[in-house]
Amino acid sequence: MKRNFFSLTKTEIAQQKRDMRDRIGCLDCGAERFFLSNRCESCRAGYDKSQRAAVNAVGRAIARGELQSAKTQVCFDCGEPGNVWDHRDYTKPLDVQAVCRPCNGRRGPAQWRAEPECDKYRVAA
Repeated sequence: MKRNFFSLTKTEIAQQKRDMRDRIGCLDCGAERFFLSNRCESCRAGYDKSQRAAVNAVGRAIARGELQSAKTQVCFDCGEPGNVWDHRDYTKPLDVQAVCRPCNGRRGPAQWRAEPECDKYRVAA
């Protein structure tokens, strides 16, 4: 007889959560994930670097007056007041749309490269 979730001990529940977490690989390449992350170590480093570069480019554009603050815009998706500039592709740092925070969360993470650079996809020379 299969036990339901409410009849499991804390140890059994923790083990089920670990097993579920281990089945899900890196979002980009499917390799083993980095501790407490959705990406493997090399994908995580590349994603973080490209995200920081794109966010910094937007900040510099605002400081130079080339781009207005997102708070002065309306959300691209719902028409509410905008809060943040959203990148759909971090390789195009100034291709952004003003969105409110709820819409930004619904849009999900941006694309940050064309192909994974992980060891899993490297061809031995």
